[in-house]
Amino acid sequence: MKILRNSKYIQSDATGFYKEVKSILQRGDKVLICGLPCQIAALKSYLKCDYDNLITVDLICRGINSPMVFRKYLESLERKYSSKIIYIKHKSKELGWKKLTLKVALENGQTYYGPRDTDAFTRMFIGTSAITRPSCFECRFKSFPRVADISIGDYWYNKKTEAGKLDDDLGTSVVLINSKKGEAFFSEVKKITTSTDTLENVIAGNQALVKSLMNDTKINREKFYQDLQNVDFVELAEKYFPRNDIKTKIKNILRVIIKEAKLARLRPKPIWQFLHLNFLHPAVRGVSLSKERVIYVTRFCDIEISKEAHLNLKGSLTIGTSVYKHTRLETRLRMLSGAIFNVNGSWSYGYGGNIEIFGSGELTVERGPWANINLCIICQNKIFIDEWAMVGRAVTIRDNNGGHAIGIYGYRNSLPVHIGKHVWLCSNVTVMPGIKVGDGTVVGANSIVTSSFPANCIVSGNPAKITKTNVLWKM
Repeated sequence: MKILRNSKYIQSDATGFYKEVKSILQRGDKVLICGLPCQIAALKSYLKCDYDNLITVDLICRGINSPMVFRKYLESLERKYSSKIIYIKHKSKELGWKKLTLKVALENGQTYYGPRDTDAFTRMFIGTSAITRPSCFECRFKSFPRVADISIGDYWYNKKTEAGKLDDDLGTSVVLINSKKGEAFFSEVKKITTSTDTLENVIAGNQALVKSLMNDTKINREKFYQDLQNVDFVELAEKYFPRNDIKTKIKNILRVIIKEAKLARLRPKPIWQFLHLNFLHPAVRGVSLSKERVIYVTRFCDIEISKEAHLNLKGSLTIGTSVYKHTRLETRLRMLSGAIFNVNGSWSYGYGGNIEIFGSGELTVERGPWANINLCIICQNKIFIDEWAMVGRAVTIRDNNGGHAIGIYGYRNSLPVHIGKHVWLCSNVTVMPGIKVGDGTVVGANSIVTSSFPANCIVSGNPAKITKTNVLWKM
């Protein structure tokens, strides 16, 4: 059953399936079929009669995507990571259900997380009809009564309703009972929390129940599918569905201005720091307001960046994020001559934080949630914090021991640190030099990490040790 989960996004091969279902039904065994409305209608047409031992469930369907497009997308990921894909999870909940994240695990141990706003395939799927079968533009099953005993889908809720209050960003489903048989079957389901809502509210969040997908594609589909054979998928997505059109650029510029004004509270010092860092400082490179590649500065920041340092922006960096309106706790960033700070996605660290990068050090951060209050990073070698890593209060990450020699054979003062994707460093964790924390691993509060750990485990203690394995968690 596990391998069937999340398979609704892939075109199914029904060769011989209906024949086998009929054989099982005639044998008297109970059968539950879950599929798209058109597939359920095809099954009923083939069976020519109703069976008491058959329960049908259809999905609220937007449209069927091209299998070839999805295959080309996966091939692009395999080229990018130089590894075969071993697992795919649509709408992974590890980053939160609303992000509609596509998770892909690869043979070499790497993990790809693609939220709806950045993942090329999901952007195509949600934002366009270009990769959908033309037959879906005139679907005959977007209506009531439904063809199945039960219909299921995502509940795009109204928070003001009782049903909306069920949401915890782990996924809320809508269930439509369409027949007496479906009602009797659903009444036997145990261990779920339910609430009722009106059909009008459900339809408001799921227009796919009553409306066919519009053929609103402005691109040349024939040319698109020709290019699909010769152009890498990510490049193809940017060519046909660019994220930086003129409207988006203007919105981004306004968003940057408004955000900095709020963060600075219109105080002259942080506004001057913002302008100096983003437009005058020779060490800061890659600034683009239209792409939101900027350094945001809050009210109480002490920033010392050498002219011979390199702060490379491929995303936004926010210094001194705070949930308190009146805190005066200072946040610091110090980069010496030759120091490198690579910001490859939107990243921020909270008030009271202290980041020091020495002349031989290179700190790289990918996009993710903000690092909490009193973060301390001391970088002399290399520190890499991968995307979606969550950093709790008063966490310390250091790749060196401060230049103090110890008389031990083979001792090295500094060693690189690697914090993997979707790692959670809980409060007061200290990560020591030479450590690699695998993707999805949780490091418990007050732990001292002195050795490396694999992916998807929980570690804790001083020194930290594995306490659980095969763990998935949601930020």
